Amino acid sequence: MPAADEPVESEETQEIKFDDDNIVMHCALRGDLDMLKAALDNNDDPHHDVALEKINQRNNVGKTPLEIACMLGRENIVQELIKRGVDVNDQTGAGYSALHIAASWGSRHCLEVLVENGAKLNARNNHGETARLAASRYNKEECVQFLDWAAAKKTLEDFIAELREMISDPEKLQGIKLSKEEKTSTISTCNEKQEWLDNNPEATVTDFLSKKQELEKDVENLLAKINSPPPNTGSTGRK
Repeated sequence: MPAADEPVESEETQEIKFDDDNIVMHCALRGDLDMLKAALDNNDDPHHDVALEKINQRNNVGKTPLEIACMLGRENIVQELIKRGVDVNDQTGAGYSALHIAASWGSRHCLEVLVENGAKLNARNNHGETARLAASRYNKEECVQFLDWAAAKKTLEDFIAELREMISDPEKLQGIKLSKEEKTSTISTCNEKQEWLDNNPEATVTDFLSKKQELEKDVENLLAKINSPPPNTGSTGRK
Protein backbone atom coordinates (compact mmCIF):
# COMPACT_ATOMS: atom_id res chain seq x y z
CA MET A 1 0.00 0.00 0.00
CA PRO A 2 1.37 3.46 -0.92
CA ALA A 3 1.82 6.01 1.85
CA ALA A 4 -0.92 8.58 2.30
CA ASP A 5 1.21 11.32 0.75
CA GLU A 6 2.51 9.20 -2.11
CA PRO A 7 1.18 9.98 -5.62
CA VAL A 8 -1.24 7.73 -7.47
CA GLU A 9 0.20 4.50 -8.82
CA SER A 10 3.77 5.37 -7.77
CA GLU A 11 4.75 1.72 -7.25
CA GLU A 12 3.91 1.02 -10.86
CA THR A 13 5.93 4.02 -11.98
CA GLN A 14 9.03 2.57 -10.34
CA GLU A 15 8.64 -0.49 -12.55
CA ILE A 16 8.62 1.46 -15.81
CA LYS A 17 11.49 0.50 -18.11
CA PHE A 18 12.39 2.26 -21.32
CA ASP A 19 10.92 0.46 -24.29
CA ASP A 20 13.35 0.77 -27.21
CA ASP A 21 10.45 0.25 -29.57
CA ASN A 22 8.71 3.48 -28.47
CA ILE A 23 10.74 6.58 -29.12
CA VAL A 24 7.86 8.77 -27.89
CA MET A 25 7.95 7.13 -24.46
CA HIS A 26 11.72 7.55 -24.42
CA CYS A 27 11.35 11.28 -25.09
CA ALA A 28 8.69 11.64 -22.40
CA LEU A 29 10.91 9.87 -19.85
CA ARG A 30 14.00 11.91 -20.76
CA GLY A 31 12.25 15.20 -21.48
CA ASP A 32 13.87 15.29 -24.91
CA LEU A 33 11.69 17.67 -26.92
CA ASP A 34 14.14 18.02 -29.83
CA MET A 35 14.29 14.27 -30.37
CA LEU A 36 10.50 14.04 -30.18
CA LYS A 37 10.02 16.76 -32.79
CA ALA A 38 12.60 15.21 -35.06
CA ALA A 39 10.99 11.78 -34.85
CA LEU A 40 7.54 13.17 -35.58
CA ASP A 41 8.44 15.74 -38.24
CA ASN A 42 11.34 14.32 -40.19
CA ASN A 43 10.39 11.63 -42.69
CA ASP A 44 14.04 10.61 -42.87
CA ASP A 45 14.35 10.10 -39.13
CA PRO A 46 14.81 6.35 -38.46
CA HIS A 47 12.17 6.52 -35.73
CA HIS A 48 9.57 8.49 -37.71
CA ASP A 49 7.15 5.69 -38.59
CA VAL A 50 7.45 4.14 -35.13
CA ALA A 51 6.83 7.50 -33.43
CA LEU A 52 3.59 8.10 -35.31
CA GLU A 53 2.44 4.58 -34.59
CA LYS A 54 3.34 4.56 -30.90
CA ILE A 55 2.37 8.09 -29.86
CA ASN A 56 -0.70 6.88 -27.94
CA GLN A 57 0.53 3.41 -26.98
CA ARG A 58 0.40 2.33 -23.35
CA ASN A 59 3.43 0.62 -21.92
CA ASN A 60 3.56 -2.57 -19.86
CA VAL A 61 2.10 -0.83 -16.80
CA GLY A 62 -0.63 0.90 -18.78
CA LYS A 63 0.84 4.39 -19.15
CA THR A 64 0.88 6.54 -22.29
CA PRO A 65 3.68 8.99 -23.11
CA LEU A 66 1.32 11.85 -22.21
CA GLU A 67 0.65 10.39 -18.76
CA ILE A 68 4.36 9.81 -18.13
CA ALA A 69 5.11 13.40 -19.15
CA CYS A 70 2.46 14.61 -16.69
CA MET A 71 3.95 12.54 -13.88
CA LEU A 72 7.39 13.98 -14.51
CA GLY A 73 6.24 17.57 -15.00
CA ARG A 74 7.38 17.75 -18.64
CA GLU A 75 4.97 20.46 -19.76
CA ASN A 76 6.83 21.04 -23.03
CA ILE A 77 6.38 17.38 -23.94
CA VAL A 78 2.72 17.53 -22.88
CA GLN A 79 2.19 20.56 -25.12
CA GLU A 80 3.86 18.87 -28.07
CA LEU A 81 1.90 15.62 -27.73
CA ILE A 82 -1.41 17.48 -27.53
CA LYS A 83 -0.40 19.52 -30.57
CA ARG A 84 0.09 16.20 -32.40
CA GLY A 85 -3.46 15.11 -31.65
CA VAL A 86 -3.08 13.06 -28.48
CA ASP A 87 -6.43 12.89 -26.66
CA VAL A 88 -6.13 15.07 -23.58
CA ASN A 89 -9.15 13.36 -22.00
CA ASP A 90 -8.14 9.73 -22.52
CA GLN A 91 -8.40 7.71 -19.30
CA THR A 92 -6.62 4.68 -17.90
CA GLY A 93 -8.47 1.49 -17.05
CA ALA A 94 -8.87 2.90 -13.54
CA GLY A 95 -10.37 6.09 -14.94
CA TYR A 96 -7.40 8.40 -14.38
CA SER A 97 -7.07 11.14 -16.98
CA ALA A 98 -3.88 13.07 -17.63
CA LEU A 99 -5.41 15.83 -15.48
CA HIS A 100 -5.79 13.41 -12.54
CA ILE A 101 -2.20 12.29 -12.93
CA ALA A 102 -0.73 15.79 -13.20
CA ALA A 103 -2.76 16.89 -10.16
CA SER A 104 -1.74 13.87 -8.08
CA TRP A 105 1.94 14.39 -8.86
CA GLY A 106 1.88 18.13 -8.27
CA SER A 107 2.66 19.01 -11.90
CA ARG A 108 1.10 22.48 -11.84
CA HIS A 109 2.46 23.63 -15.20
CA CYS A 110 1.22 20.47 -16.90
CA LEU A 111 -2.22 21.18 -15.44
CA GLU A 112 -2.16 24.59 -17.09
CA VAL A 113 -1.33 23.09 -20.48
CA LEU A 114 -4.02 20.42 -20.13
CA VAL A 115 -6.73 22.87 -19.09
CA GLU A 116 -5.82 25.28 -21.89
CA ASN A 117 -6.32 22.39 -24.32
CA GLY A 118 -9.73 21.25 -23.14
CA ALA A 119 -9.10 18.84 -20.29
CA LYS A 120 -12.37 18.07 -18.50
CA LEU A 121 -12.22 19.43 -14.97
CA ASN A 122 -15.14 17.29 -13.79
CA ALA A 123 -13.94 13.95 -15.20
CA ARG A 124 -13.99 11.29 -12.48
CA ASN A 125 -11.91 8.17 -12.03
CA ASN A 126 -13.35 4.80 -11.00
CA HIS A 127 -13.35 5.95 -7.37
CA GLY A 128 -15.45 9.01 -8.20
CA GLU A 129 -12.54 11.43 -7.78
CA THR A 130 -12.04 14.55 -9.86
CA ALA A 131 -8.52 15.82 -10.44
CA ARG A 132 -9.13 18.48 -7.81
CA LEU A 133 -10.05 15.87 -5.21
CA ALA A 134 -7.00 13.79 -6.11
CA ALA A 135 -4.73 16.82 -5.70
CA SER A 136 -6.28 17.54 -2.33
CA ARG A 137 -5.85 13.94 -1.17
CA TYR A 138 -2.12 14.10 -1.93
CA ASN A 139 -1.71 17.58 -0.42
CA LYS A 140 -0.78 19.22 -3.71
CA GLU A 141 -2.08 22.61 -2.60
CA GLU A 142 -0.75 24.58 -5.55
CA CYS A 143 -2.62 22.24 -7.89
CA VAL A 144 -5.80 22.51 -5.80
CA GLN A 145 -5.64 26.29 -6.03
CA PHE A 146 -5.08 26.24 -9.77
CA LEU A 147 -7.95 23.81 -10.38
CA ASP A 148 -10.27 25.96 -8.25
CA TRP A 149 -9.23 28.96 -10.34
CA ALA A 150 -9.76 27.07 -13.60
CA ALA A 151 -13.20 25.86 -12.49
CA ALA A 152 -14.32 29.39 -11.54
CA LYS A 153 -13.14 30.74 -14.89
CA LYS A 154 -14.89 27.95 -16.78
CA THR A 155 -18.13 28.61 -14.91
CA LEU A 156 -18.17 32.15 -16.28
CA GLU A 157 -17.08 31.04 -19.77
CA ASP A 158 -19.80 28.39 -19.89
CA PHE A 159 -22.51 30.84 -18.80
CA ILE A 160 -21.49 33.30 -21.51
CA ALA A 161 -21.54 30.50 -24.10
CA GLU A 162 -24.93 29.30 -22.87
CA LEU A 163 -26.47 32.76 -23.24
CA ARG A 164 -25.01 33.25 -26.70
CA GLU A 165 -26.29 29.89 -27.84
CA MET A 166 -29.71 30.64 -26.40
CA ILE A 167 -29.92 33.90 -28.33
CA SER A 168 -28.69 32.41 -31.62
CA ASP A 169 -30.72 29.17 -31.58
CA PRO A 170 -34.52 29.63 -31.69
CA GLU A 171 -35.03 26.02 -30.58
CA LYS A 172 -33.36 26.82 -27.26
CA LEU A 173 -36.06 29.42 -26.61
CA GLN A 174 -38.86 26.84 -26.97
CA GLY A 175 -41.19 29.26 -28.72
CA ILE A 176 -40.38 32.29 -26.53
CA LYS A 177 -40.17 35.44 -28.62
CA LEU A 178 -37.43 37.90 -27.74
CA SER A 179 -37.38 41.47 -28.89
CA LYS A 180 -34.51 42.84 -30.93
CA GLU A 181 -33.56 44.98 -27.93
CA GLU A 182 -33.44 41.94 -25.63
CA LYS A 183 -31.20 40.08 -28.04
CA THR A 184 -28.91 43.05 -28.65
CA SER A 185 -28.62 43.83 -24.96
CA THR A 186 -27.77 40.22 -24.05
CA ILE A 187 -25.16 39.90 -26.80
CA SER A 188 -23.59 43.20 -25.73
CA THR A 189 -23.45 42.08 -22.09
CA CYS A 190 -21.86 38.76 -23.06
CA ASN A 191 -19.30 40.53 -25.23
CA GLU A 192 -18.43 42.83 -22.36
CA LYS A 193 -17.82 39.93 -19.97
CA GLN A 194 -15.84 38.02 -22.60
CA GLU A 195 -13.65 41.05 -23.21
CA TRP A 196 -13.05 41.28 -19.47
CA LEU A 197 -12.05 37.60 -19.44
CA ASP A 198 -9.64 38.09 -22.32
CA ASN A 199 -8.01 41.15 -20.74
CA ASN A 200 -7.67 39.89 -17.17
CA PRO A 201 -5.49 36.77 -17.16
CA GLU A 202 -4.57 37.41 -13.51
CA ALA A 203 -8.19 37.48 -12.31
CA THR A 204 -8.95 35.54 -9.13
CA VAL A 205 -11.63 32.99 -8.24
CA THR A 206 -13.52 35.77 -6.49
CA ASP A 207 -13.29 37.96 -9.60
CA PHE A 208 -14.75 35.24 -11.83
CA LEU A 209 -17.62 34.51 -9.46
CA SER A 210 -18.34 38.23 -9.06
CA LYS A 211 -18.49 38.73 -12.84
CA LYS A 212 -20.83 35.77 -13.19
CA GLN A 213 -23.14 37.26 -10.56
CA GLU A 214 -23.08 40.56 -12.45
CA LEU A 215 -23.99 38.76 -15.66
CA GLU A 216 -26.82 36.88 -13.96
CA LYS A 217 -28.16 40.19 -12.65
CA ASP A 218 -27.92 41.79 -16.10
CA VAL A 219 -29.98 39.04 -17.75
CA GLU A 220 -32.31 38.08 -14.89
CA ASN A 221 -35.40 39.47 -16.66
CA LEU A 222 -34.52 37.60 -19.83
CA LEU A 223 -33.97 34.33 -17.94
CA ALA A 224 -37.22 34.79 -16.01
CA LYS A 225 -39.06 35.19 -19.30
CA ILE A 226 -37.44 32.13 -20.84
CA ASN A 227 -37.91 29.96 -17.75
CA SER A 228 -41.49 30.98 -17.01
CA PRO A 229 -44.13 28.27 -17.60
CA PRO A 230 -46.07 28.54 -20.87
CA PRO A 231 -49.46 30.22 -20.65
CA ASN A 232 -52.48 28.00 -20.08
CA THR A 233 -54.21 27.86 -23.44
CA GLY A 234 -57.17 25.82 -22.25
CA SER A 235 -58.32 22.34 -23.15
CA THR A 236 -58.68 23.04 -26.83
CA GLY A 237 -55.03 23.91 -27.28
CA ARG A 238 -53.73 26.28 -29.89
CA LYS A 239 -55.32 26.52 -33.28
